Amino acid sequence: MTVLITGGNGFVGRNLIRELYKHQRVFGKIITVNRRPFASPFIHKSYQLDLGFSDDRETEFYGLRSVMKTKSLSMGAQRS
Repeated sequence: MTVLITGGNGFVGRNLIRELYKHQRVFGKIITVNRRPFASPFIHKSYQLDLGFSDDRETEFYGLRSVMKTKSLSMGAQRS
């Protein structure tokens, strides 16, 4: 399985990546999409692009089963 994480360079994203990497047998490869350049030893691949705009690389995301939006995760935590 491959997991796509948006906002991997934010606080929630960085911590989520570390946790998923600890359980990589379950989650498999980790791919991130960020507006700014991002590098981490825990990820398989990183894309610098804005998901609000069309991009030639979007076909590479076809077939993903999970997408984790870290902005949604952090906003959910604030409401609790």
